[in-house]
Amino acid sequence: QETKTVMLEDSDAQKHWAMSDEVTSNQDVHRKFGEFTYLKGGSIIRMMEGILTEPVLRQGLRNYLKAFMFESTTEDDLFFYLEEAGVAAGTWESPSGLSF
Repeated sequence: QETKTVMLEDSDAQKHWAMSDEVTSNQDVHRKFGEFTYLKGGSIIRMMEGILTEPVLRQGLRNYLKAFMFESTTEDDLFFYLEEAGVAAGTWESPSGLSF
């Protein structure tokens, strides 16, 4: 139920902004980093867990954290390691021609 509520709110750009949008006021900070951001993050993690399974999600996160310890990353870095773990475990299909 929480995931549905978050996704419905996600469609209203007046309540939040994309993380890449420029911040010019305190209100902008709240829209980017307010309660909604954390609720959405939890919902996305639950969806990934449902697709990959908990053990595979944990393995992908471990590999990602180990690879980027004390470094900056992007969401593409995270998704690479989650996909890699999913393909290795057979819970995610690798796009043809892509190897890890």
